[in-house]
Amino acid sequence: MGDLTKGTTAIANLPLQDEEEAAYAAYVGDMLKRVMVINMHEYNYTTNSSAAPSPRPSQTYTFNVPQGCSGFG
Repeated sequence: MGDLTKGTTAIANLPLQDEEEAAYAAYVGDMLKRVMVINMHEYNYTTNSSAAPSPRPSQTYTFNVPQGCSGFG
């Protein structure tokens, strides 16, 4: 998050449908700076009885942001 003493930082919850996932937006002043997603679905590859572990599942998240936001990634 950087130096939280330099400016006004606010965190907003971004509602997701799954209760085992959470998303948050970090704003400095009125400017969106970061979005964080936490996926709390458990993954235990040792439960697979075969020699090779099953692949870890992945999830894609899409967020609509104002056109004034620019960045990378």
